[in-house]
Amino acid sequence: MEDRNRSGTIDGPVRAFSATAATRAAASILGIALSLVVLGMLIRARMTGVLILDSLGERLTSPMALVHQVLVGTYWDVVVVVVITLPFLCLTYALRRSLRTLRVLRGTYWLVAGFILAAEAVNPTVVYYLGTPFTVQWLYYSDFLRGLDARNSLLSLLDARIIAVAFVGLGAFSVLALILRRFVEAALTRSYRHRLVVAVTALVLAYLAVGYVELDRLELRRSVTANPVIVFADSLLPHDAPAIYTMATPVDSDDFAQVAERDPGPAASPGVPASAGIKNVIVFVLESVPSKYVEAYGGKFPVTPVLSKYRSQAMMFDTIYAHTANTNVSLVALLTSTYPWLSTRFVTREYPDFPVPSLTGELRQRGYRTAYFTSADGRFDGQDEFLAQHDVEVQEDYRSIPCDRSINAAGFEQTIHDLVARQQYFEGVHDDCTAEALNRWIDTERARPFFALLWTFMTHHPYFVAGEETDFGVENESLNRYLNALRVGDGALGKVLQHLEDTGLADSTLVVVLGDHGEAFGRHGQVAHAANIYEENVHIPFFLINPRAFKGEESGVVGGIVDIGPTILDILRLPLPGDWQGRSVFAQQRSPRTYFFTPWADLIYGYRQHSNKYIYNVTTNEFALYDLSADSDESRNLIGEHPEMRDEITNRLAAWIQYQNRLIAKLTSVAANPSGGSEASPR
Repeated sequence: MEDRNRSGTIDGPVRAFSATAATRAAASILGIALSLVVLGMLIRARMTGVLILDSLGERLTSPMALVHQVLVGTYWDVVVVVVITLPFLCLTYALRRSLRTLRVLRGTYWLVAGFILAAEAVNPTVVYYLGTPFTVQWLYYSDFLRGLDARNSLLSLLDARIIAVAFVGLGAFSVLALILRRFVEAALTRSYRHRLVVAVTALVLAYLAVGYVELDRLELRRSVTANPVIVFADSLLPHDAPAIYTMATPVDSDDFAQVAERDPGPAASPGVPASAGIKNVIVFVLESVPSKYVEAYGGKFPVTPVLSKYRSQAMMFDTIYAHTANTNVSLVALLTSTYPWLSTRFVTREYPDFPVPSLTGELRQRGYRTAYFTSADGRFDGQDEFLAQHDVEVQEDYRSIPCDRSINAAGFEQTIHDLVARQQYFEGVHDDCTAEALNRWIDTERARPFFALLWTFMTHHPYFVAGEETDFGVENESLNRYLNALRVGDGALGKVLQHLEDTGLADSTLVVVLGDHGEAFGRHGQVAHAANIYEENVHIPFFLINPRAFKGEESGVVGGIVDIGPTILDILRLPLPGDWQGRSVFAQQRSPRTYFFTPWADLIYGYRQHSNKYIYNVTTNEFALYDLSADSDESRNLIGEHPEMRDEITNRLAAWIQYQNRLIAKLTSVAANPSGGSEASPR
C-alpha cells in the first residue's frame, strides 16, 4: 500500500516508488517530445519538397542529401521542443514526491505538445497561402478570424480529407508517443542511465550548434524553416524601427506631396480629352483582378469580352498600380487620394472618420447623389462606417441586394443564401445582382447627377462559380474557378454599360474600371494576393470609358489608385482638395513613379519608375531590380548587375516612408482628437 499524506505527497517507506513515478512521468514527457520531433520532421520534409517518396511512389535521388536537408530544416522545431521540454523535466524532478502534481505536469505537457503539433501541421498550408507562418499581423488582417478573407478561405479548406488527415495525425502522434515512452522508460531504468543522459545531452547540444551553422550555409527559405510558434510569439514583441524609417535622405517629397504643398498648375489639365457633357460617374472595381487576366492587356483567356467590346470607347492605361494588395487600403486611396498608412492596420477599421476630403464628399457638395454597391459584406473591416463618414448616402451589400441566383465555391453547390443562413459562410451575392441593384438606383432620380461605386466579389478567394463551370484548360482548379468568376464580373460590367445605353446616359457618364489589387496563382511561389508586391499582386487594369471622350487610346503613364480621384475631378473640370496626394493621369506635372508596399508577411517596399521596378525587402535586407519592358514576369533580378542602385532605392523609399509616416500620424491624431486642429501637412 502507498503511504500518502493529505496533500498527495509520498512519505517514508514508499519513497522508492516516487522515483519510479517520476521516471514514468519523465519518460512520458520525453516520449511525447520525441514523437513531436519525428512528426515535425515529416511535416518539414513536406514543406521543403523532399519527401522520400515522390508523387509516383519512386525513391528520390541522394537520400542522404535529403535527410541532411530535412534535419537542418527542422532545426527551429527541435529548438522549440527542447525549450518547452526542459522546464517540464526540471519540474518533474523537483516535484517528484507529489503524484498528483506529476499527473498535472504530464497532462499539461500533452496539451502544449498537441498545440505545437497542430500549429506545425497547419503551417504548410498557411505558408502556401500567406507566404509566411501565421503572425499577429495576419490575425489583424483577418479581423481576428472573423473577416471575409479568413472565414471563406478557412472553411473552403475544411473538407473531409483534411479532417481525416487531422484525426489520423493525432492518432499517430499518440501511438508513437506511447511506444517511445516505453523505450525511454526502459532506458531510464538501466544501470547506464546516467551515461546515456550525458550522451544524449551532448548529442542534442552538438545538433543545436552544427544545425545553426548548416541552416545559415544552406540558405533555405525562411518561410520554409521558420517554426510557426516562434514566428507568432516574435510577432507579438515590439521591434525597433528599421533604419530606413529614420535615415537621412537627399530625395525630396515632390512625388507624393499634397496638392497644397505643390504648384497646383491649371484648373484642368490641358491633356484631358474633350469631356463636355460628362456629369455622372460610375467606378466599377473588379475584386482581386490584376491586369494579366484582362484580354486587352494580353490575357490569354476569353474572360473579359465586355471590356474588349468597349475598348474602342475607352482609354486604357498600361502601368497603373495598387499601393498594396488589400481592398480596404485601395478603397481609402481611391476615395481620399491618399497614399496608404504604412502599417498592418487599416484606416477603415481604426479611423473611419479619416480627416481627408473624399471624392464622394466633393461631388455631394455639388449636388451629386452618391452610392456604394458591393456583392460582399459592406461591414468588412469597417468599410460601412468609413463610407458613411465620407458622404456616401446609399450603401447596399449582400444583405440588402435581392438575388435568387446561386453561386458556389470549391465544390459547394448550395445557394449563397442557404450557406449564409446556416453558417454565415460565403458572405456575398452574384455580381449580376449587384449590377442590377446599381441600375435600379440610377433610375430612381434622373434629374440629379450621380456618383456610384460598385465592387464585385466573386473573384475573391475561394472564387465563386455561377452555373456550370467552364474548363479553360488550366491544371490549377482554383485558377479555373477564378477565371469563371472573372467572366461573371465582366458580364456584370456589361449589364451596367448596356443599361446606360438603353437609358440614354452613356454619353453623359464616365465609367471607370479598375482592379483593386491582383491575385497570384503560383508565380514567385505565392498564391492569393497580400504577401508581396510583384506584378501579379499590384499591377491592375485601369480604363476610362465614355463614347464621346475616348476612342481607343492607350497611355503608358505610370500611376496608382491614388491618382484616380484627381483624374475624375480633372475630367469633370473640378479643383482638387489641398489634402490630396494624387495627380490626374492627364496632368503635365506628373512624377514618373508610383509607390507600393506590403507589411503582413515580410515588410516590403517598392516603386515603379518608367519601365523599371525597384523592391526592397526590409525584413531580409534584399533588393530587386526588374526591367519590366524586357521581363514582365519579374524572373531576372538585375540588382547584381547594378549594385549602385541600392543607395538610390533606399533613399527614394526612405523619403516616401518618412513623409507618409509624418502625414498619417498627423491625420490620425486629428481623427482621434477632432478639436485639436485640422492641419495635416507633414512639413
